Amino acid sequence: MKKHLFHMIFLTLSVAGYAQNVKTGIGSRDPQQNLHVSGATGTPTNVGTTGIKLVKPTVRIDGLNSANNVASPAGTDSLKRIYANQNGDLVLVDRKLEQPVFAQQFGDVIPTQTKTLIGFGTVGEEPLKTLTFKLMQPSVVYFSASFAAVVSTASIIAPTDRRAKLFGAYFRFSSAPTNVSTTANFGTNKKTYTNGTTGIAGLPLGSPSTGIPGVKGTFILNPRARLVLPAGDYTLVLYGEVTSNTNILSVLPSVEFGGGTEGENFIVSATPIQY
Repeated sequence: MKKHLFHMIFLTLSVAGYAQNVKTGIGSRDPQQNLHVSGATGTPTNVGTTGIKLVKPTVRIDGLNSANNVASPAGTDSLKRIYANQNGDLVLVDRKLEQPVFAQQFGDVIPTQTKTLIGFGTVGEEPLKTLTFKLMQPSVVYFSASFAAVVSTASIIAPTDRRAKLFGAYFRFSSAPTNVSTTANFGTNKKTYTNGTTGIAGLPLGSPSTGIPGVKGTFILNPRARLVLPAGDYTLVLYGEVTSNTNILSVLPSVEFGGGTEGENFIVSATPIQY
């Protein structure tokens, strides 16, 4: 009895060991991997009008087609990448995860804000717009904005001091995952402006005595950046900035950001680099 029991145990272990190393072939009598699909390659056919060839032999999984899976695009020209999750299951990723667009706004989308400096050698910034978003995977993120900036003085009149005004815009995170800076500016776009015309010697430019008026400067700012960022939650702030180079109260620089109603845009989109 013990001898028969030993033989049964040995046979069971042998079958189990063989089953762990068995290879399955479809169209092949000599499979080279755990699953080997073989067959005549034939003449490849195009996927719709994309010019991409359909691999032969073709493996079809009904659970991944457009009739059974909402993540699968419809149409003969539609293609979709397949991913594996942590369990090794094959999945189709929703387009919102493949290339999420967190903001794509056009028109009068940058709230009008005016920043006026109060002293010599100071730098003032003004938050213009805030966006909160979440990255599900490490991604390349594109940031872009476009809006008007009108340069004048603290009295909101045309500058006449012939001094350079430095102003611009940039992005900064107010909250972000660990190891992502919340103090560094990025996408910076700055410009300078000087209202200078030829005046009478010894008289301030643009003064009534010269008869030469000052002119407000109107510009378009385009802060842009492309960053590689880890997954996590982010709060993005778009800032406008102006720098003073004078201590004369009447000519302290003032900039109105986002004063236009057309041509503005604010775009934030991502392309995952790891799933």
